[in-house]
Amino acid sequence: MKRSYTAIIITVWAIIIAIGTGANTVEVTLTQAGTLSTAVGEAGSQVDTLIVKGPVDDVDFRTMWDYSFHGKLEMLDLSGASVEGGKVPDHAFCHIAEQSRLGSIYFPNLKTVILPDNVSEIGKWAFSLNRDLASINIPKGLRKLGDGAFYNCDRLRMDKMVIPEGVTEIPSGCFDLCKSLRCEVVLPSTLETIGIHAFESSYITKVNFPENLKKIGDNAFYNAMIEEAILPDGCNEIGMGAFSLNLNLSRIKVPASLKVIPMYFAYMDTAIAELTLPPTVEEIGWRAFYSCKGLLSLDLPEGVRVIREEAFYECNNIDTVIMPASLDSIKTGSFDCLYGLKAIYSKSVVPPVCYNINGRTPFGTIYTNPTEFSGTPNTVPVYVPKGSKQAYSASPGWKYFKNIVETDSFPSTTGVAEAVAGARPMIVADGGSIVVTLPKGAQAGDVEVYGTDGRFLRRTPVTGQRTVVDMYNAPRGTYIVRAAHAAAKVAL
Repeated sequence: MKRSYTAIIITVWAIIIAIGTGANTVEVTLTQAGTLSTAVGEAGSQVDTLIVKGPVDDVDFRTMWDYSFHGKLEMLDLSGASVEGGKVPDHAFCHIAEQSRLGSIYFPNLKTVILPDNVSEIGKWAFSLNRDLASINIPKGLRKLGDGAFYNCDRLRMDKMVIPEGVTEIPSGCFDLCKSLRCEVVLPSTLETIGIHAFESSYITKVNFPENLKKIGDNAFYNAMIEEAILPDGCNEIGMGAFSLNLNLSRIKVPASLKVIPMYFAYMDTAIAELTLPPTVEEIGWRAFYSCKGLLSLDLPEGVRVIREEAFYECNNIDTVIMPASLDSIKTGSFDCLYGLKAIYSKSVVPPVCYNINGRTPFGTIYTNPTEFSGTPNTVPVYVPKGSKQAYSASPGWKYFKNIVETDSFPSTTGVAEAVAGARPMIVADGGSIVVTLPKGAQAGDVEVYGTDGRFLRRTPVTGQRTVVDMYNAPRGTYIVRAAHAAAKVAL
């Protein structure tokens, strides 16, 4: 049975009022930092509720740790305290060497912590591995969080977590494995970085992405439960797996400054129904949208050049894929197992290069018996520009399909993509040369020349608004020329 008592002790360091309420509650008003242990005395090991007022420092936090780990402390109220330096120390309530015994890890008893508003920093791993911690406030004066500050606080709950203005970073592992944190998170306008694993497996349901955000680290929201991710256009660095396994994520907007969508970006986000890709994207990474079964159609903007392995594997509810004229290469398995596919539109006159490994194409696997295959149905019609059917039919990977159809009518893409595609260069033959004239403001890295069978022949860097490609040594015939995301047939 816990003892209850009432005592008043006055020392040079502190005033202690211990009030019996059926639990061992001690209230301490310190007049000098570093004296908590002396002020509380032998009662410390039996205290389960501790209220501390006055100045406290790292020594006092060490005492609080002892009470919570070696004693019975469950509730710590520091609302009336003044933390020296404004910082909850690194490892304040996490000392892994003490917690590890015979291959097992033991945890402190803390369940509730109330921090004072003058706390401006919560140090690295300050509350890490506090598995019983269910309640803590985010101080209004907070300006900095340390790595892993609340790592694996898997009982931590909040109705709504508001990170104060002035905080510029949610560092690595800060709320990793906070599995009971099923709430909205409000991030400040000052935030610039969300670190690796910052909210991994935290099960947060809603989060805003401020306009000043520049970087999201690897696995930052892996296995969370957010419903949408509207990323600001200035966010130009996103790590791999940033939004993987968010099973409730239905809407995602990729920022306009991003050129490469990283691997595992939205891996197995099965609820995604709305995906917005900007025309700045040049590459879609390995398994970036693997098994995103909520997607019903896929309209890739002009500018995309490379689609990596299994990027859209098993997105089996997509019925239409529109590939831009800018597309250069499609890696193995990138559109495999799209069982609901009804049509592919490829706008490139030159067939994008398909990478095959052991008979596996970007769309499915062709076995030794040419009538046998597995993957995306090979009877799906593939619509290609007029005059390019022969090249597609002879091209490795594309000849997987049995129904290639020429057309000059393609579905429109997004407004931005249409604007880019609309600024078309003029491509003409001039004697033994090919002359490419770019419209004002258009940009192109190279002029590329192909044979009608899809073979790459030569590349010439764009030197200005008018570029001349020397073809004097080439045999007379018809060539396909690509420049500034457009292509044309030219007869020499």
